[in-house]
Amino acid sequence: MRATLILCLLGLATLSTAVSLNGEQAVLSSNDPHHPDPHHPDPHHPDPHHPTDGHHEHHSATGAHHEHHVEQKACPDIPPPVNGYTLVFLTKTEFKCNDGYERKGVREFHCRPNGHYDYNINTDRPTCVPRTCDPTPAPKHGKVYRTNDGQYPSIASFSCDRGYRLVGAPTATCNTKGHFDHPTPTCVKIECTNLPSVKNGVVSWTKTKFPQEAHVECDNGYELLEADTNTVRCSGAGKWVNLPRCIGIKCAPLTIFNARIKLTNRGRYPSTVAYSCENGFKPPRPRPLPSAAPTASGRRTPAARPCSARR
Repeated sequence: MRATLILCLLGLATLSTAVSLNGEQAVLSSNDPHHPDPHHPDPHHPDPHHPTDGHHEHHSATGAHHEHHVEQKACPDIPPPVNGYTLVFLTKTEFKCNDGYERKGVREFHCRPNGHYDYNINTDRPTCVPRTCDPTPAPKHGKVYRTNDGQYPSIASFSCDRGYRLVGAPTATCNTKGHFDHPTPTCVKIECTNLPSVKNGVVSWTKTKFPQEAHVECDNGYELLEADTNTVRCSGAGKWVNLPRCIGIKCAPLTIFNARIKLTNRGRYPSTVAYSCENGFKPPRPRPLPSAAPTASGRRTPAARPCSARR
């Protein structure tokens, strides 16, 4: 006896059914995504009658029930990513990254019963990329340079424009959390607020903006030391450097015949001369002063007279 069974399913766009009794297998196909082909199950909506965990059940047209297990095959080992490592839990392999790095890609692979992973082991493995560090703005009136494109392990170096000096740490290092260990420093203007003082001299401004300069003029009777200059500058630390020295001018030579003389201050202003006549000689009359002091012009006064022979 043959019978024909016609199935009518409401809401289907297309339907094709062929049922043959007398113990033969029935085949159902559909292009409705909500009613997938039972022989091609949707991996996102698994069929309870078609488990994917290695446990399979089969029903024949006569209603007989058959159950069998599929042995789990081993999947190949997965090499860890650069700057990372893997954790294996039975059939699951999880990808981890070292401190300072972040995973880019899938988090884990699953080994299927057939010995293959659910992702391609060659093309789908994740990578560990350096963590992006916090932004490090350049200080006002300064600049910042970051190594490794601002990614861990990055070092930020700070500098100031000409006329400014750095206050704070000159470098900062990015840690594994992406934070720098020092804040951005500041750049302060280089200034020498007060004029320097020079002994036996007068200092005046010649340039008040960076680099600041001042002029030194020695007092009357004094001159700059030969190696010095009368221009001084404010250093990058805000201090006057290479201050000149004003020393007394060299006095004119003094000769006293038949006498021993002694000069003070190495013969420079203000210098005095002490002299005494040699044996057999005496000072002229009227007796001059025992010493003579020079003027700021370098001349000595009073003029010394030679010692005359005793009679």
